[in-house]
Amino acid sequence: MICLRRGLQRLRNLPGPAIGSIVANGILALVIGSVYYNLPGTSDSMDKRALLIFLSVLLTALSPSFEVR
Repeated sequence: MICLRRGLQRLRNLPGPAIGSIVANGILALVIGSVYYNLPGTSDSMDKRALLIFLSVLLTALSPSFEVR
């Protein structure tokens, strides 16, 4: 409970990093989603789909390390 209260205080006092993270994740979602837009439903697009899944998992795993000051 104390951690939650402290996190809310930090968010209220310094909202810039949280807003920046939301904006950056939104832009990345649009870019990655646009690559999926016109892929055929056959196995020809399997390499592109696998690469996109790998990159999204990699970005998700490394995102906490980007926030270290």
